[in-house]
Amino acid sequence: MQRKNGFTLVEMMIVVVLIGAIMMIGLPKVASSLAKANLRSVAAARGIAPERIVFAPYVLRIEDYLARQRAADLFLDTLPYNVHTTASDALWAGVPVLTCLGSTFAGRVAASALQTVGLPELVTNSLDEYEALANDEFFSSRGLERGEFFLMTCHRRESVEDPKPLKAILELMESSPHPIYFTASYRTQKRLKEFGMTVPDNTIMVDPIGYRELLALLVNSRGALTDSGTVVEETAVLGVPSLQIRKATERPQVYDVGSSVKFDPARPEDYPHDELYAKMEYLLGQTWDHQLGDGKSSERLVEDLVAAVKSGDIRPIDDQTVTRPGPRLAQGLQLLASTIHPDAAIPSLAPIPPGG
Repeated sequence: MQRKNGFTLVEMMIVVVLIGAIMMIGLPKVASSLAKANLRSVAAARGIAPERIVFAPYVLRIEDYLARQRAADLFLDTLPYNVHTTASDALWAGVPVLTCLGSTFAGRVAASALQTVGLPELVTNSLDEYEALANDEFFSSRGLERGEFFLMTCHRRESVEDPKPLKAILELMESSPHPIYFTASYRTQKRLKEFGMTVPDNTIMVDPIGYRELLALLVNSRGALTDSGTVVEETAVLGVPSLQIRKATERPQVYDVGSSVKFDPARPEDYPHDELYAKMEYLLGQTWDHQLGDGKSSERLVEDLVAAVKSGDIRPIDDQTVTRPGPRLAQGLQLLASTIHPDAAIPSLAPIPPGG
């Protein structure tokens, strides 16, 4: 992935590592003096001497960036946005990454990387199982009855930027035979206000929610009303009917397997509401041969990674230098390899010395 200012484009965030008793913070090249002053101020308020914080200078070469990480003892991850590619960089450099599992995709990437390389002990996990979360109080506190509501999301430009399709969506909601729990994006809420529109009385509209809460609601609903391609894929996998509020979709598989019903808000007259909800009711309780994955992608990724390590086919940094996993990563790969292939053997690989 292309890097900008020393960090990947999706990781223009604070990266924290510990070097002995010193905390090194890597910031984008464009970081302001105010940002640095704020960090020092927050550190002082928590009993950390500001002089212990060193702001790592910007470096042009990726090998210099990786060599600097190898001098660290521990990499402290951030929330709500985990490190992504940077977590892989640290692990390749042999630096353990300590993370806390978040409730959204962006907050779960580092944990996934650590699980994959066999270092789950570095993932701090305070999340309960979805079933334990979704108790009676979970639903009653939201004004819902388990299994007697539709879960709804709506955020796409084609859905909310024009009052005509948005009005058609509101009318679809109003005709629902069951209450709707609408996790509305902030843009959707803004457009509703600008257009002078309100959700119908059968709808509970809330701010966006985390992924854990979304799944708990989804698997206990009668179906999902959504314009999200990701959500309709998840409903197909979970055995939940979906009503897809879109003219066209990049997930036609859900139509092919019969898990989703179409509603085009640009042509609402072609989709009678009673027929749509009758189809949703018919789909309730069914499962589908969705062909959206078999749950073994992680296993295949590990097999490919193990094979690459064993063969020495590792991604080059440049013509002279080749990355090699540090001892911690190599140990994790060995554990993963033995899980998949008990007779697999990965040689002990030492990290490249700084500057080497």
